Amino acid sequence: MYDTKLSVGQERLKSDKRQLGGMILLLASCALVFPMANLATRVGPDGTTDNEGIPLSSLIASVFVITLGMIGLLTGYLQAVHDFGNLALTGFLLLFNQLAWMPFITDLVAVGKAAASGEAFFPPEYDASPSDVKFVGAMGMMGILGYGTGFLGSLAFVGFALYSFQAGKPGDRPGSYYAGRLNFYGFALFLVGLAQLLLGTYLLTKFSAGPLPYGPVGVAMFVVNFPEISIVCGAFHILIALYGFLARSIGILNSEDNHSYQVAVFAGWVCTVSMQILVQVGYNPGGVMAAAAPSQTMLTLGIFVINAFLDFKRRTTPNQVPMNYYTEGYSNEGSSMTAEKTFEKDEMEHEE
Repeated sequence: MYDTKLSVGQERLKSDKRQLGGMILLLASCALVFPMANLATRVGPDGTTDNEGIPLSSLIASVFVITLGMIGLLTGYLQAVHDFGNLALTGFLLLFNQLAWMPFITDLVAVGKAAASGEAFFPPEYDASPSDVKFVGAMGMMGILGYGTGFLGSLAFVGFALYSFQAGKPGDRPGSYYAGRLNFYGFALFLVGLAQLLLGTYLLTKFSAGPLPYGPVGVAMFVVNFPEISIVCGAFHILIALYGFLARSIGILNSEDNHSYQVAVFAGWVCTVSMQILVQVGYNPGGVMAAAAPSQTMLTLGIFVINAFLDFKRRTTPNQVPMNYYTEGYSNEGSSMTAEKTFEKDEMEHEE
């Protein structure tokens, strides 16, 4: 039965826990689905399962990420739907989150080795030089770092935040904490945008406009049939990132009820799904890269969700959380000031 005796502060605490549980539920779903295609291609009957080198590492890494997704789904569902949190379960989720960096380390090594060979990423008809291959490889590694941070870093962030709330230390997550993390994940978004922009520009100037004449150039999560699309998506992501960690931090369109950044992030995600994934990947004939579309969708979602979430929390959580914020309600040393008015007071003091 619903408890009507809870104070405003206690309801706020439940609400914040549910927010974090919902975020874990969403991000863990991405972790569960993302490596499925890779795992399915690396196991098989009669000795066809990969058993050495980078392929074996990729197989093990996929198992880790899928396990992370399953644990995260349970943790997020219980907290978001049942208001039930278990410190040990959340801690176990955080442990597996660290192991799940293995696929991105594996991909960095694989792309680095391929780039060093001087013969990768391009169909042979392009007659690409070793410098072409190394440049494309470098852009792929930038993309792995940026998207990997958004994918697993976002799940780790909300997991640690939920652990802090469950341990009775919600005050460890004030608005200033979210602001600092927004700058970090905004930079990760900037990095993937820069990688796409430079990759598209290089292919457009060195080879041709889209569609590329001899098939796609592919590195890491980037598949390029149309360099122009990479340029547009990359530039758009850079603009969103700059808005997040420059304009917002100096107070432009920064009120509590201004959600323009969330709108921009959503538009960036739509651009990613519709152009970077569906067009670039879907243009290949015969569905030869069909499995890449859902995997890339899961991989790229986290970096957008975490930026939108952090900006919202930064604007709606006081920079210094009062002792009674999560207990009796948000008052200022015994005054009857509401949460909204006190937030505005914090913002005025910050601007001064």
